[in-house]
Formats: sequence, structure tokens, C-alpha cells
Amino acid sequence: MNYAFVADTLSRSSNDGLAIDVGAGERQFRDLLTRYHQCLSVDFYPYDSVDVVCDLSRGLPLRSDIAGVVLMSNVFEHMKEPESTLRECFRLLRRGGSLVMTVPFMLKTHQAPHDFFRYTNHGLEYLLGKTGFSQVAITPIGDMFDVHDSLNVTTDRLLKRIRNPLSRLMARTLFGAACLSTRLLAKAGRGVMADTPYALALPMGFGCTATK
Repeated sequence: MNYAFVADTLSRSSNDGLAIDVGAGERQFRDLLTRYHQCLSVDFYPYDSVDVVCDLSRGLPLRSDIAGVVLMSNVFEHMKEPESTLRECFRLLRRGGSLVMTVPFMLKTHQAPHDFFRYTNHGLEYLLGKTGFSQVAITPIGDMFDVHDSLNVTTDRLLKRIRNPLSRLMARTLFGAACLSTRLLAKAGRGVMADTPYALALPMGFGCTATK
């Protein structure tokens, strides 16, 4: 879902100039960034495909006003000083450039102990506005039914660990019925709540765009 959001957002942005992928990891968005004239990948870990290795929480060793787009996907929750991180992204962008960012909301703790925050749409709007960005748009990624599906996957893995065969069969039968009910509710519920505040209430995460 993050990939789909980033793909759609970048397809509607200008491809003139430099794109900087902050927290690029193994560069899962590499193919989406080939549309730009230049692309620079930055991460704290020296993956083979990373161009600049640095401590992302201490400022980025790059010149100001050089990027048309800064991408930061599922990185922001790992930043100890989120406001400073956004100011760095703002600094890197040239006037009129865009920040494209995704953050998780309903997601387990990951990359411990370097997982610090979860953000609501209101918190993201506040931080982006405070650090100078304008034209801020926040989009829910996934919905409460996707959250439930994610929990189902985890629950299914746990049920497989039940040692008693009869108990495991009973648990998986009840669990299967609950999953079927949720799928039926999702088909009916998604259309009803698509344009309501509930769409923002319990998403998997948020996609953000903002302009310098």
C-alpha cells in the first residue's frame, strides 16, 4: 500500500531535477525514481545501493536547495528528533519542491530499539506546518479492515503453535469463521465509510505530501 501511494504521488509530480530517497534501505522505490534526472539514496546502514551513509538523526551532509523531491517512506517513526528531520528535508528541497512521506500508524514495534513514534493525521499536519511546509495533504493508507487482516495474520501464526491437536482445530475453526465475517463486513463497510471521518480513524498508516 505504501508503494501504491508513492507510485501515484510521484507520477503526478514534476520529474525535473534531483530526487533524494532518505532512509532508502534496499531501495524498494528504485524503479519509481528512475523518472528523475538524478537520484540520490541516503541511509544510516551501508547497503550496497546506498550513495550516502550517515546518521539520519544528525543532519544530512548535503547542500541546501538541491532537490525537487525528497522521499521518506516508513523512516519518520525512527527519528528521535522528528522536527529536526523535517527541517533537514525542507532545507534540501528547492523552492516549490515536494516532500513525499509515508508513516505507519497501526504497526507493531519494529527495528527495536529504534522505533519511537506513531503519528495521527493531526500530528503530521502540525509538524509539517511548523517546519515551514505548505500545501500539506494527508491520505490514509489502508483502513480498519486492513488492520484487522494484519492482526489475523499474526493470530494465525500464534494458533499454529498450539500443541494440543483438538484445541488447535477448535481455535482455527472459530478463527476461520471470524475471518469470514470480517471479509463480508469489509465488502459492505468500505463503500459506506470511504468519505467519512472513519477513513482516518484506524488506518494502517498515512501518506503525506507537502511543498516548500
